[in-house]
Amino acid sequence: MSGAAGLVAERDGARVFLPHGAVRALVRMPKIEPLPRAPRGVLGLALALGEVMLVVSVGSAQTDLVVCDWFGEALGLAGLVPVRAGTFDEAPGGILFEDRLTPTFDLDEVGQLLLRTGSAA
Repeated sequence: MSGAAGLVAERDGARVFLPHGAVRALVRMPKIEPLPRAPRGVLGLALALGEVMLVVSVGSAQTDLVVCDWFGEALGLAGLVPVRAGTFDEAPGGILFEDRLTPTFDLDEVGQLLLRTGSAA
């Protein structure tokens, strides 16, 4: 097995893996400015790492913000609780963490939300 670097996070009780290439940073939840008439799932705009970014809810936790790279733009994911960063054994569809398959988080899920709601920039 080869190694995959990234972040294991918990999402409403289930663990997911975010590959290092998708994650820019992990920061404490900044102040989020709501967007008028924002669709469900879009929390608003926040300033983090010197950038203004759209923040999308992917779970119920609201303590940390995972800043991801989405087609070259910063995108904040709220609702993920970091568990561990490091290099893990790859497995089909994800990685092995604590002897269990941890699936790779699908950023396309977020993209589909934004495209369905017409919020993609």
